[in-house]
Amino acid sequence: MADIGLDVTQEDAGKRIVELAISSFGSIDAVVNNAAICQFLDYAAVTKRQLDKHMDINFSAPFMMGQAITERMVAQGKGGAVVSIASVTASFGSRQLTHYAATKAAILGMTASCAVSMGQYGIRFNTVSPGTIETAMNKHDLAGPKREAMESRVPLGRLGTPDDIAKPVVFLLSDMARYISGQNLI
Repeated sequence: MADIGLDVTQEDAGKRIVELAISSFGSIDAVVNNAAICQFLDYAAVTKRQLDKHMDINFSAPFMMGQAITERMVAQGKGGAVVSIASVTASFGSRQLTHYAATKAAILGMTASCAVSMGQYGIRFNTVSPGTIETAMNKHDLAGPKREAMESRVPLGRLGTPDDIAKPVVFLLSDMARYISGQNLI
């Protein structure tokens, strides 16, 4: 496993990931698309520039990355697994995340279609759609009454942690999920 940092919006990012993975591990067997941006904005306030930035990072990057990675997986001839992180907002909406929800809904559509088109090569595509997870990305938005309101909507009465998402992702990448493709865990 490797945590590779790079600007996912660069056109050659997918090619660079493939090269780094091959030089480090010899093959690519599993990938997690986790890069994201999420700004709380009212629908009417979202500018074209903000929308484009969200689309570039949250959808276009995983789409292009997936092309480069699956091309390599097909050439390797041993299948593989791709898990993308979507969001419950893709299915249920959110007042200040219309633009974000749209990018994550696009991930769901891409995942379903890639599962169908790449299944013939043994490559599985799935998503995990978390609710509110405590991360550095949303730390400033999770204070006081807002946090309490968010926790009250969760059946377990608490916000999720990165570990709460990592475990289902590991499951979907593993052989335990070798017959699961095109699915979304919410």
